[in-house]
Amino acid sequence: MNYWLLIPAVCGITLNAAVDFTGPGFPPLSLNRAGEAATVPVRQTVTVADFRDGFPDIVLNKAGERGQKLTHAVERGALLVEWRRANAGYWEWSCRKPVPLPEFTSARFEVKLTAGSPEPPEWFNLRLADATGEVFQYAKRTDWDRDGVCNLVFELERSQKPVLSWGGNGDGRLDFPVKFLGASGDFKAGEGDGKLWIDSIRGEFVSSVPLSRAVAVTLKGTEPFHLIPPEGQGPVLSFHNRSGSAIRLSAELTMREFDGTAVRKRFPLVLTAGEKQPFTWPEKLGRRGIRYLECRFSDPENPGDFSVWNSSFAVMEPAGPTAGAGRGFIFGVCSHPNWTRDREVHRREAEAAALVGAGVVRIDFEWWQIEPEKGKRDYTLYDELVETFAQRGVELEAILGKPPKWAVVKGNLPEYGAWRSFVRDAFRRYRGKIRLWEVWNEPDLAGFASFDVPEYVELMRIVREEADREIPRAAVLSGGFATMAAHGSKKREDFQEETLKRGRGLFDLHAYHEHGTFPQYRQLVDGLFLPMRKRAGVAVPWYANETAITSAGVGEREQAVTLAKKLVFAWSRGAVGYNWYNLRNKGDDPRDGEHNYGMMTSDFRPKAVYVAFNTLAGLLRDHGFVRQIPVADGGMLFEFRNGTERVLCGWNEEFRSAGKRLLVDSDAVRAELIGLMGNVVPAERLGDRLLLPLERTPAFLRLAGADRVEVAGGVMRIIPPPVAVPGRTLPLEIELLSPVSSPVNAKLTLLPPAGLRTESESAELTLKPGEKLVWSTQLSVGGDFQPKLGEAETVMVECRIPALGYRDRLEQPVVGALPLPARFDLNRKNQTVSLFDADPTKTALVWSGPGDLSAEVRLDASDRELLLRVDVTDDRHSQPFSGADMWQGDGVQFALAVPGQQGLWELGLSLSDSGGSECFAWSVPNGFDRTAAAAAMRLEAERRGTVTHYRAAIPLAALGLDRTKLREGIRFNLLVNDNDGEARKGWIAAAPGIGSGKDAGKYPVVVGP
Repeated sequence: MNYWLLIPAVCGITLNAAVDFTGPGFPPLSLNRAGEAATVPVRQTVTVADFRDGFPDIVLNKAGERGQKLTHAVERGALLVEWRRANAGYWEWSCRKPVPLPEFTSARFEVKLTAGSPEPPEWFNLRLADATGEVFQYAKRTDWDRDGVCNLVFELERSQKPVLSWGGNGDGRLDFPVKFLGASGDFKAGEGDGKLWIDSIRGEFVSSVPLSRAVAVTLKGTEPFHLIPPEGQGPVLSFHNRSGSAIRLSAELTMREFDGTAVRKRFPLVLTAGEKQPFTWPEKLGRRGIRYLECRFSDPENPGDFSVWNSSFAVMEPAGPTAGAGRGFIFGVCSHPNWTRDREVHRREAEAAALVGAGVVRIDFEWWQIEPEKGKRDYTLYDELVETFAQRGVELEAILGKPPKWAVVKGNLPEYGAWRSFVRDAFRRYRGKIRLWEVWNEPDLAGFASFDVPEYVELMRIVREEADREIPRAAVLSGGFATMAAHGSKKREDFQEETLKRGRGLFDLHAYHEHGTFPQYRQLVDGLFLPMRKRAGVAVPWYANETAITSAGVGEREQAVTLAKKLVFAWSRGAVGYNWYNLRNKGDDPRDGEHNYGMMTSDFRPKAVYVAFNTLAGLLRDHGFVRQIPVADGGMLFEFRNGTERVLCGWNEEFRSAGKRLLVDSDAVRAELIGLMGNVVPAERLGDRLLLPLERTPAFLRLAGADRVEVAGGVMRIIPPPVAVPGRTLPLEIELLSPVSSPVNAKLTLLPPAGLRTESESAELTLKPGEKLVWSTQLSVGGDFQPKLGEAETVMVECRIPALGYRDRLEQPVVGALPLPARFDLNRKNQTVSLFDADPTKTALVWSGPGDLSAEVRLDASDRELLLRVDVTDDRHSQPFSGADMWQGDGVQFALAVPGQQGLWELGLSLSDSGGSECFAWSVPNGFDRTAAAAAMRLEAERRGTVTHYRAAIPLAALGLDRTKLREGIRFNLLVNDNDGEARKGWIAAAPGIGSGKDAGKYPVVVGP
């Protein structure tokens, strides 16, 4: 019996698996010792590489240096390898992203080769890589028939030693999971050229799996991008028994929405050997948005045996394809379709971008791919990409760069004459087809550009001159500058500003990136980027042409929220367009930040950010930005307009303030509230006014036929309270605004959390027409009120106005003080700041988990001293710096704000590479001396294994502190810097406001007994 199991395509290499239950020697169902899971054998046949339909994402190593070439022989449906026998004795190709293989006890690989020259390879080698990174090479001597065909069979056992292995843990044994890495061939050196066609590589794998893993699940009816129209029926799942035995399992299928709402279906799953059984979701889906599916299988006889399958789909009405691609505000996305020659992948990428409403796709236009040999230009790949995307109404933004080695004079700086020739030829070829041309990617980072400002400006000058001659209607973009933040790969801090000054007049759009969180983006754009543009005298518009946040660590929900905030904010600050990075995930490791920027997974499943982009493009396309409307307590509100249709986009940004519902006055004939997932409901009204909620997630108020829009504030506003200190009272003030032109009675009800108590849990008030009234009360803070660091409890406040049928609830976060001794555990992704998140050439320097960097912090006080203990786990300690520069190496920075003092204490602790310990003071409040403060500190520091221990004592008097002030409370924050020897990688912090800017208002409050 035979059937097909779908395995996701990886890197353009198509994988298909056949499960065979009739093969010779197939072992029977295995029952382990009592209490252990039953296992069943499964044989899978996988096409690891099939070159009939396209060119996979592979690369021939050192091809130029060795005189070798790798192409797709379309007419033969094969991979063609060509080499010069005099240059090297072997060739080797690798998958850019190695192909995952099933776990196996035994494996059989079949390879078909065809010789194209008299001296074909004598040996053909397969390469696998295991979980530790160890590479395994399995070799077979070739045996050619009269027709020049060689069929090779590699038979492997799990415990079999390879011919050769290197790297990883070096134990010579496969540690699963294992991936197919590539292949190589060995040939005799001599005169002449060699040629070989590789038709396919197939693998058959036998494995023994627990009963719960014998089921394969396929999501059907949502192809090709797992999208379902809003009026569509629920998805269909197909359950396949992959084993040769009947199985009985318990199944629990969960469907979860963007807001966390979940529905579960539980049922027994009984499947005969090889059976396929469909399951149709019984209800219509209704609401739009992302849907996450999870199916948990468990063996009723062995509760410990379970497996989980996950997938996603989206319920949405596509915003595209668009008409008039790229006009108005640009809704764009970045992608790398040139990384593969697989036309089916190109078609799917173009279709996925078009459906979500992207008018522009930013791609690499890589010189080395077009002209690997001087004078021999091949535009076949880019001709096909331009045509494929244009057919779907999507235009390309092309990044000029990546010169071939023959054209490079130093580092990766091209020879100017060759650069001019290439640029001129490209412009002539794509005149009228490509409108946006960018000069290099992130030229401010050493990983992308080895040259300095004068050389880069000269490259831009050449592009400008050729563009004016050949494509005067096109737009030249500056290279997308990576960041305004401190970044370990920046060649110089003023690279962008100096380029803008010296290159004035050479570009039509100023391109700027800046990955990361919205608060950081907002701070850098307003605080550094826009002032820098003003200083440089830049008059041309700017384009946010690559900015995003990875879903690794923050999750898909926060990724979608960040898209909406950054796009709307960039637009409000003058950007003419916004490109999300990236269309698809680059890989499948959920912990790797670089793998998870995409709006879709690598196999084209939608993520929440795909739906959010669709909502924004569909709602705001053809609109113009009007204004930002001031809102108190962290509220952000922006107005857009298209004729008589206005859209307000708003959210609440301040962690310590409650959400709110704003009163909106408008003459709109229709008002609708639209959520980030695209769900539309009639806007709620209060009398003649509309209500717009401002929550953590952006929402939109669409006003049709509106000539007038005025925001009057909220009916109820909770004034953010101070920090709650156990044993004291906490003032709470609630502001009410009359929503109507006649007197009304309002009732307030308080629902405090555990640890907060009030004698006045309710109040009845009368509001006069247009009156703004403040009601005050006191909360008693008990000793049991101790929220964790970075978290808050909430006071629920309900407001009722019976005469209007109005009822509203707001949740006001209350942050609690930490009593001494206080503990801070720094070990979470959201506590880290990586200075290399935006640099794919430095992914090894991005925080990879608590073993890379984490800390346990203890703060206490004796009668005379403040005591600080920090135990830092760091895989590598590097501190070559001292004094004011110690922040660049491994060490501790901490800050204190003491009531009554003007200024901030910022102090440092370090253990040098030579073993010495040092204290330093960067800043002290007015009236204190930095040198004296550092001298008063005592520090013991030592490293044991991968843990660095810091023990510091600071006299209270040296800080202007005493027990009384400690009881009042001081603000305290701490970060640990990380440098593994190459550069400062980033830091991990207890709270914001110390690494990126100084803001003591964001620090935790600690109180003494």
